[in-house]
Amino acid sequence: MKIISKYPIISILFIHLVTTYISTRYRGDFTFDEMFSTHYSLLPLGDALRYWVIETNPPLHTFLLRGWLTLLENTELCARLLSIVFSSASVIALYTFTKKFLSQKYAALSSFILIFSTSFIQLSTEARTYSLFLFLTILSFYLFYSIFFEDNKKTWHTHIYILIQTLLLVSHLTAVLIPLIQLGTLLLPSKNRKNNIVRLCVSHIIPTVIFCIWFIPSALSKWGSNTNSAWYFKEAKFEKNILEAIIPLFVENAPAILGLVVSLGIVGLLTYSLTSLHKHTEKKYLFAMLFLWALTPTIVAGLCGIYIAKYVAFSLPAIIILLVYPILQIQNKKIYYAVLAILGSILIPSAFIYARTPIQSWDRTVSFIQTHEIDNTKILIVPFNQELLIKKYYHGKSPVVGIYPRVDSLPLNERIVRYNWQEIEVTREDFDLYMQGLVSNTDTIFFLQYSPNIVDAPVPRWFIQHGWNLTRYIEPIYEIEPYVFEFEKVDNQTTPTKETRDN
Repeated sequence: MKIISKYPIISILFIHLVTTYISTRYRGDFTFDEMFSTHYSLLPLGDALRYWVIETNPPLHTFLLRGWLTLLENTELCARLLSIVFSSASVIALYTFTKKFLSQKYAALSSFILIFSTSFIQLSTEARTYSLFLFLTILSFYLFYSIFFEDNKKTWHTHIYILIQTLLLVSHLTAVLIPLIQLGTLLLPSKNRKNNIVRLCVSHIIPTVIFCIWFIPSALSKWGSNTNSAWYFKEAKFEKNILEAIIPLFVENAPAILGLVVSLGIVGLLTYSLTSLHKHTEKKYLFAMLFLWALTPTIVAGLCGIYIAKYVAFSLPAIIILLVYPILQIQNKKIYYAVLAILGSILIPSAFIYARTPIQSWDRTVSFIQTHEIDNTKILIVPFNQELLIKKYYHGKSPVVGIYPRVDSLPLNERIVRYNWQEIEVTREDFDLYMQGLVSNTDTIFFLQYSPNIVDAPVPRWFIQHGWNLTRYIEPIYEIEPYVFEFEKVDNQTTPTKETRDN
């Protein structure tokens, strides 16, 4: 017990491993993004390298996942274990960062909030790059502040910093903000400002060159007349506020009242931290860096209209530290412990509810199809890239086809890396010809899409307009699960069927 009280990181890390264990048990099947990562990591090396260049995000995580799954096996648990490793390293890195530059109290409370934040649980148990990206981000800011503001003159620290910056830039596209945030910190008045800016720029020559070796070919392979149909342009929502990106970092799907409480708490604590900066002149550069780190990703997300928590989760450590600062200024012990109790009563239940919530399962979908499929059955799915995912879990007799009316001779793997993020432009006549060819010699269609709308969506509308009858359907019960619609040719039926619903 003395060891735990002296080193609270041990108990914090243990709790983190418990929550991630629970989440991995309940999370369910791969999402498409996870399936994408695992599938493209394990392709033959020549194909893998080619597709990693074309892919939207840099390939570091995919490369590491390739080695990881080669050593273990390609299962949901094994793929997600790599993210748990990096998230555990992130907990240790945040604790070390705050203990070195602030205090052990900061370290313990910051790490506590981190492990119970739902966005952190999500990225910890998702077989994607975000856990790795967060870990590298914390290391980057640790080394940056140590080198440029703690007068750390050790050459090997600079070399490690250059390595970390290189790894960052090849881990996720949003990493380009991190050198800019650090540059913004160095622009503040200081005696070594000019020299520090030059040193920072020089230290990013190698990382930038390596990043461009991947980025330029990747960008050129995607650029075209249909680029503006990318989902992050089409789904942009500019009527929201930036709190809609921050709140889910801590509490996912918060009810209205809880969301209001969390919003007021975040705004109040951040405002207090900002207005109190002048009291800590010895740490002014640290807090300036933290504010830039905390707010820049969220502001950029707001300007782009993208309010997805995991895309700004690399700012979570800085936001947490800034929220902890006002709490640790409370002198009255009763008020202090009351605040901690309120904090725990919000975060802990939310964290365990989220950890126990399944995200995706193909069991119902596969069971429904296998129960009702006949000899001349075909499974169609939108978007087309989901063909990759359903084929992992459905092994029945019916062919699976992703709806892809574009005319080309590309294999599915290349279609996905090039076009999974764009709409497919097609004329009504070409679409009609494509669909007629697709359903020829077919009596039953199982159509999967992630929307209940069968009136405006082009594929189900086509079936209705061309004499197909909707006989039954199932609705999703999990966060990520498709609607499944069964269509039959009217002229194949001996008696009229009414639209029914299978539960």
